[in-house]
Amino acid sequence: MTTVHQTRGDNRQRTVLDLHRKHAIVQGEALESMVSDDHRCPACELPVGGKKGGLAIANGPSFFHIDCYKCKKCSIRIQMEENVFQDLDGLLLCWRCLHVCKACTFPIAQNIVYAEGPSHYHSECFRCRRCYDHLDEDHFAQTSRSVYCIPCFEKRQAKMKKMGERSMNGDIEPAFAL
Repeated sequence: MTTVHQTRGDNRQRTVLDLHRKHAIVQGEALESMVSDDHRCPACELPVGGKKGGLAIANGPSFFHIDCYKCKKCSIRIQMEENVFQDLDGLLLCWRCLHVCKACTFPIAQNIVYAEGPSHYHSECFRCRRCYDHLDEDHFAQTSRSVYCIPCFEKRQAKMKKMGERSMNGDIEPAFAL
């Protein structure tokens, strides 16, 4: 599913994964009445219906063969009680393989940028916190809260050092005292 999401004044299309918590196993005549011959399993692209007594899992508007109901990244079969994420290509992602962007909090399906630790970003969200320029995956600085381009990080460090020196000289009162 593609939606338009407005962020900081610019419209851009985002990949939004559908979260399906309700799955249903459909079989026999119920399957035949719901699925025509041209309905295909998104995973193997073979027809889902056609055999009387066949078995499929309905996930949103899609129908999967039982053996095809697995994560597209790790190929582990998805259990009925698990949350399932359906990507734009119709294939499924398990909760272990899905990442969420630290900047916009939307799920990341592709073009992921890994920062140190558990931080993941969409490539278009991987921007300097101070100047908002796009960051190079190989040349950036990271704090516990955000990422910066090298020049902005150096300015930040210099400002913090200056604040520390002023505090040490007694020019600045501490924010709180013990």
